[in-house]
Formats: sequence, structure tokens, C-alpha cells
Amino acid sequence: MADSSPARGRAGRKIVVASAVHGMWGEYPGLPRRLKELAGIVEEMARKAAGRFGGAGLDLAVLPEFALTGSSRRPLSQAALRLGDEVLKPLGAISRRHGCYLVAPLHLVEGARRVRYFNAALLLDRRGGLAGIYRYVHPSAWELAGSGISPGEGFPAFDCDFGRIGIQFCGEVRHADGWRALRRKGAELIAFPTQPGYPSQVAARAMANRLYVLSSPWRGKAALHDPLGQLIAQATPEEKVLVERIDLSYAVLGWQPELAGGKAFDRAYGPRAGYRYYEEEDWGIFWSNDPKTPVAEMVRRLGLRTLDAEHRAGLRARREACGTRH
Repeated sequence: MADSSPARGRAGRKIVVASAVHGMWGEYPGLPRRLKELAGIVEEMARKAAGRFGGAGLDLAVLPEFALTGSSRRPLSQAALRLGDEVLKPLGAISRRHGCYLVAPLHLVEGARRVRYFNAALLLDRRGGLAGIYRYVHPSAWELAGSGISPGEGFPAFDCDFGRIGIQFCGEVRHADGWRALRRKGAELIAFPTQPGYPSQVAARAMANRLYVLSSPWRGKAALHDPLGQLIAQATPEEKVLVERIDLSYAVLGWQPELAGGKAFDRAYGPRAGYRYYEEEDWGIFWSNDPKTPVAEMVRRLGLRTLDAEHRAGLRARREACGTRH
């Protein structure tokens, strides 16, 4: 794995992300009413963001699986939507109103002579344009055989103005290939629309692939896991929406005497740096709050090495030791 401390010369890339826990059971209210319902959820996200972060707006809002079309108990011929103005215009208006990227899942129908149905997610950009579509690659056997859902092909990574994201759905938490492919493509955050939250499995995928994962479920809790697999924010059904600020430019540091569990950053930078250090795991995630000093520069000045640099040094030392013995 490449060094996954994505400081990349920037002082920081702080973004406000949001998701929701919201069940889509029950009788479908029709598309206009459903769109109004979803607009209200994003409005609540925006209000919470402004209140918590000094008027800051949303950068990314993720809605739950099948947000536009609801329960899959309806036949797909009735539930699925084609991409057209009745879908794209109101969704675009939501993302444009709040100046955010919006992940909006739905049952999608495509094709004329050969009609195909997908579990899909639309990505709208800040101006309300369609930035991309992800089609669920790993539907369950029941979905494939029983409901008529077709599998998608490939795992696209989407470039946003703050970084690169990917999308995975529900049961894909049990398949490693999509998460690995998205990491190889440079994704830094995964939007995870789902029905159950799968918190322990999401944590494992986040840690294994060094990704932020933002889940938006029907039940359980909306959650945000950091690239160390740690749960850093969640929202209950009563709270409904999760809103959190993260920095996509960070450094992962393992135990080293000079770090002193993060106190080295406190002494040198005070509030100009932020971190979460997990003593029981012997590692932490660090970021810069100083626009003039990237976190990579902070690490260098303190004479520290990232965890990935430590791993590379260990591998070199092992090769040299093996060569000496042989």
C-alpha cells in the first residue's frame, strides 16, 4: 500500500459530511412526496452543520439505500425510476440549494429493448449536475434470482472538489474486492447506503483499506468510521441525522517514544494540530488546523515517521537481516 497519510502538500482538507438513519418501509408515498421528504432530511443536515460548525455548509450528504424508491416489495416494474427531469431536477435542486455533493440511492431502470434494473446510487455535484452513478456489483442471490435486479460492473471512484470518493452498498461489506479496488483508485471516503448498519464489518473495511466510511442505514445507527476503523460519530433514529467535520489530509502514526501518545503535537503546536490517539491500539490519526503548515510538515519537524514509513523501514530491515543470514 502507498503511504496513506494523504497530506499531499496541503495544510488540510476539512469537509462537513452528513448521513441519516431513516427507514423506507411502508406504503410508497409517490415520487413528489418522497422527494419532499428527502429534501427535509438534507435541510436538517444543513441546519445541524451550520449550528455545530459556525455556519459551515455541507460538503457531502449521503441518503439511505433505496431512498427515492423505498421498499423493494413493490415489483421493480413499478418501483424503478428512469433518469429524467422528474428525478434529476428535484435532486439537483436539493444539492444546489445546499451547495453539496449528494448521494441519492434508488431502484434504477435502464434500456429499451433489453430492460435492466439496478440497485444504484446517483452522485449529484454542488451545482446540481449528475456527477456519476454506482450500480451495486454484489446483489444477494435473492435479489438476482427473485427480484430481477442486475449486477453492476466495476467500482468507479468519483472526483469531488475536496477529494475522491467511492460508493458501496449494504451486503458489499462482506465482499473485499470493491473496497480494495476503490482504495487502489485513490478513494478516501466511502459512502455506504445500507439497510442494517453492519458497524463491526464496516470498521474492519475502514481499517483494512485506510478509508473513512460514512454509513446511511434504514435501521440501527448512522455512523462515521475513520481510516483506523474507529467509530468517531453516530446518530440514533431519534437524532435522525449525523453531521461531522473531518480532515482528508492526515497522518497515521504508530507508537514511537518521541510521539508520547500525541503529547509531542500538543507541546509543539497546541490547537494548531488535532489528533485522536488510541493507546490500546498503539496508533493515532493526526491533522493540521494551521493553513500554513501541512500535517506532513508537522510530522517532519517533530522527527517522527508515519506508520507506513515505519512498515517500509521494517521490511527493509528484515530483507537486510535475511540477506545477512543467508
